[in-house]
Amino acid sequence: MKQKRLKQIIFILLILIGILSRVLCCTKISEINSDEIVTIVNAKSIAETGKSLDNITMPIYLNGWGGQSVALLYLMVISIKIFGYHLFSARLPIFIISILSFFVLYDFVKKLTKKESIALIALGLTVISPWHIQQSLWALDCNLFPHLFLLALDIFYTGVVKNKKSLLYFGIICFGISMYSYVVSFLFVPIFLIIFLIYLKKKRKINWKDFFFMILLFSFIIFPLFLTILFNVFQINQTFQFLGFTIPYYPNLQRNTDLLFFINHPIKTLLSNAVFLFNLILRQTDNTVWNASNTFGIFYHITLVFIILGLFSMIKEKKYKILFLWLGLSILDALLIHFNINRLNFLWYNLIIIASIGMESIYTKVSIKKEYCVIVIFFYIVLFSSYFLLFYGKDYKKMIYNDNFSRGFYGSLNYIKTIDKPIVYYDNLIKDQSMKLYVQLNQDETKQYQVITDSKKIKTKLKNINKEEILILDCKNHHYNIPKTDNKKRIGDYVILYK
Repeated sequence: MKQKRLKQIIFILLILIGILSRVLCCTKISEINSDEIVTIVNAKSIAETGKSLDNITMPIYLNGWGGQSVALLYLMVISIKIFGYHLFSARLPIFIISILSFFVLYDFVKKLTKKESIALIALGLTVISPWHIQQSLWALDCNLFPHLFLLALDIFYTGVVKNKKSLLYFGIICFGISMYSYVVSFLFVPIFLIIFLIYLKKKRKINWKDFFFMILLFSFIIFPLFLTILFNVFQINQTFQFLGFTIPYYPNLQRNTDLLFFINHPIKTLLSNAVFLFNLILRQTDNTVWNASNTFGIFYHITLVFIILGLFSMIKEKKYKILFLWLGLSILDALLIHFNINRLNFLWYNLIIIASIGMESIYTKVSIKKEYCVIVIFFYIVLFSSYFLLFYGKDYKKMIYNDNFSRGFYGSLNYIKTIDKPIVYYDNLIKDQSMKLYVQLNQDETKQYQVITDSKKIKTKLKNINKEEILILDCKNHHYNIPKTDNKKRIGDYVILYK
């Protein structure tokens, strides 16, 4: 009884740490990822008009910067309708779903392993994972997929365990919906599901009728996405309406260049992807600090030891075939697609679960069980604490002031709201297409925004700023002879000037 009570306390404590840590991190997010801004402004457009910025009614896929999936987009639409149009409401869906994933992961691992201790370890590793923390803060389409896939898997597996066909069919629906959260899943999910269904048929968990009806249901759900991929990969200039949604064609969509099948040197790329995958798992970084800390990795480097031990334990005990299937297809996907941490994010929950199995397998073998637990917990507390202190005290500044984020422009737009001047000129000599979207998100109706894309006009305006004007200069890409004035503010790469 005491042990059960202790596990309940640990569970609640881990959930609270997970929520609190992410809330604290949210307060430090002052800039916007360039992929985020496209989804956010399109969500506002659909919330108000039912159409995207491309004037497409309820699109199945977004044009974006080369293409973006829409599951998160429509969750944003709901959030914006409820809470209004601002950055908080745009990021709220991914934040909430990331928190809910704690409960889903715990439930799935507990059912899969039949050991609450492994479920608690998996929960703990997820709560303190740098990858999981960072993905919960950015409203990126790809960050939704691992959570939806995990939810679908948990529902489906619960149906298997409890022999409830209603849950099996509901799980199929969730698998289908998950594919709208990230297009990379189009290779991973169908193969995973078909192999899983064949296995269940072999074990007589389902009959042929259920097998075919599940495949048919899944195919119906993903049919619009299939047509979208077909039209855009093979450049078939067709557009269709499907249940109120639009299956779009975008002439300049470039996602097909990410696939091994559509590039000039597939063998060379295959080998390159294999090397990159090995280095990514070993080093736990793709050198994009906004995906995972270069110093602390995806789930801390020490966890790799437990992953290896977990794999050995799984092979020895001949258990958890579903994890091997998940792992194998993730690796196959990585070999066929140009990827980074985000694009391979459906693998990280898998490795966390395997690490948990490895950690628990050692516990069952060592004689000094209490000492082992204390040492492991101590190490992870130190790592987690260091991650917060060092990453958000040092690496974070590098993260928000780079070309993948607004480099201080969004912060500058927020700052000038406090300045009572009606006209704002902003420097866009590099002709960054996202600048207009940042201004739209800022939603400041008290000012008129005018973009300058000519260096001569900027130099002229520098000499002749009147009392009604504010000038925002991009000082990373260009050097300006800025006059000495008290009314000057530096935010990231931008300098704000006014009289």
